Amino acid sequence: MRLYRRVRWGRMATFHMLDTRQYRDDQGCGDGHRDCPGKVTSQDAWDGYVASRRRVTQGWIDAEVRNPVVLTGDVHAHWAADLKLDYDDPTGPLGRLGAGRLLDLHRRRRADSDPAAHPFLAINPHLRSTTTSAATC
Repeated sequence: MRLYRRVRWGRMATFHMLDTRQYRDDQGCGDGHRDCPGKVTSQDAWDGYVASRRRVTQGWIDAEVRNPVVLTGDVHAHWAADLKLDYDDPTGPLGRLGAGRLLDLHRRRRADSDPAAHPFLAINPHLRSTTTSAATC
């Protein structure tokens, strides 16, 4: 079943609608709940697909895409962040693309942009804003 497509919105934007559930490899930790000391990770986040993320991001750089914005769902929260080729290099390519306009829409929740108020902001320098109410349900 084909669930992905491309939608053009005039000259303003092109939306690439991706299906990230079908046709993918099995996740590394899909064998149920286990008690184990260790680090908790998200299997669906970009962190789980570093090579794919790098390929997409490098494509934006190579094509000189001026303002890439990523809209996604599945965690029932709002996140506005800088897009980077390498998230360990704060001076790397792409800089503050995508997040600026999202922040303008999100200023009313200014308390959520304070690293002291939200631990995710303190450990993720590329993260600019988040809503916490939905994330703590």
